[in-house]
Amino acid sequence: MAAARRQLARSVAARRRVAAEARGGRAGGRGSRARARLPQPRRRGARGLPRPAPARGLPRARRRLGVVGRRRSGRPARPRAARAREGLPHARRALVLPRRRRRGRLRVRRAGGRAGRGGVAARRAGRDGRAGTRRRAPLARRTRADAGGGRVNRPASVGIVGCGVISDHYVENSAAFDSFEMTACADIDAAAARKLAAKHGLEATTVDELVADPAIDVVLNLTPPAVHAPVTRQALAAGKHVYSEKPLATTTADAADLLAGADRLGLRIGCAPDTFLGGPYQSALALLEEGAIGVPLSVSAAMLVTGADAWHPSPELFFADGAGPMLDMGPYYLTAIVALVGPVRRAAGFASTRAAERAIATGPRAGTRFAVTTPTHVFAALELEGGVTASLVTSFDAVDRYVCDLEIHGTEGTLALPDPNAFEGPLRIRLGRGDWQDAPFGSRGQADARGLGLHDLVEAIAEDRPHRASGRLALHVVDVARSVLRAADERRVIEIESRVEQPQPLPVRPGTTVPRA
Repeated sequence: MAAARRQLARSVAARRRVAAEARGGRAGGRGSRARARLPQPRRRGARGLPRPAPARGLPRARRRLGVVGRRRSGRPARPRAARAREGLPHARRALVLPRRRRRGRLRVRRAGGRAGRGGVAARRAGRDGRAGTRRRAPLARRTRADAGGGRVNRPASVGIVGCGVISDHYVENSAAFDSFEMTACADIDAAAARKLAAKHGLEATTVDELVADPAIDVVLNLTPPAVHAPVTRQALAAGKHVYSEKPLATTTADAADLLAGADRLGLRIGCAPDTFLGGPYQSALALLEEGAIGVPLSVSAAMLVTGADAWHPSPELFFADGAGPMLDMGPYYLTAIVALVGPVRRAAGFASTRAAERAIATGPRAGTRFAVTTPTHVFAALELEGGVTASLVTSFDAVDRYVCDLEIHGTEGTLALPDPNAFEGPLRIRLGRGDWQDAPFGSRGQADARGLGLHDLVEAIAEDRPHRASGRLALHVVDVARSVLRAADERRVIEIESRVEQPQPLPVRPGTTVPRA
């Protein structure tokens, strides 16, 4: 009888042990052994971090793992001890706490608009009825990417510095990209920042506050060219990646200093123009790689337009040092030439100024005269790395004229490309002495895809690869433009010191079929 009772007790104990092991609640059970195979965090908190309080009511084995809250179903999450040592907020993100709201991560969907991050403007909009539903950004979407160039959230939080006309284009186009979202804006003119914020549901703030905001991943620098370098430098010092409008800086020395600072800090700089990523130019690149026009021999480009004094109410900036046709419009053409054919090795140039003063022709200041301090007509002769030569004319002196041409001439034909200041337009090809033909998909680019370079920057950080509209490409373009002006002033040929590789083509390029005569 005693033996039977002992056998029954052993059977009951065995069943209880199996049940406990299945639940993972007994130390030494199957569930504990499965978790023990995973890399475990240190029992003691990282220096400067409080040790997480054990959750009450949880099995002892789970408390030792530092799991807080209700157990999730499925395979146990892999602890991230390295991330926990970088800061408490990031440790919380690593643990993915669904019940803990992170500050500043509310997103607001305005009527007919795009969801954006909340903050002060979002909460105010929720109170006065201008916003629709308010919800928390999904934590699963806001992951972190560390790719040897700093970290960014996914989607990245972008803060705009400079709320001029072009800022509207960037914000409106951001709806087409899921890699980033516009969240805040700032301008030295507080009224301009408030206007842009009210229109698009952003948070209006000051430049210093925006740059210092830890929630901002990338600063979009849309300020006037003269302050591009100071704003970019301030953003880098705050640990932010930067995407800037062209030019990167008004001098080669400033541009090189920005790149050196970004490299030193492990950050990235991107810079417009990014129009070479549009359909026509990616199609042209595919045709060149296929040998559609044979071996490229030369490039001819021209940009002759009426000056901004004829249509802009405040055109002085266009005619000041750091602007003019070569530094204001030249980057579109120089970037296209480098992206399609190759970097520049030597440069020569001629320059002239039509008049020392100009008069504003329109707006409330019509008739006001201002000084011109930069050449208004510039001719550049360039020698590229592969021996290809290029000519470029940029001018603000054309009377009632708008010429924006770029052609690439090869041993077997010619490619005619659309205005490199746009993302669309016809791409044409002529083989031998045959007729001009429309190249496939050449006119299917987006009408206004500004922001494509910013999207590629964020994706490149996540994928640990070079971005295409890079700061190094922008430095080379500034170096070439400044060298042309210097060559014209010194009447000699200038060796280009900066070096850059051609940007990689997009993974999926529109149209590779080569028409034949």
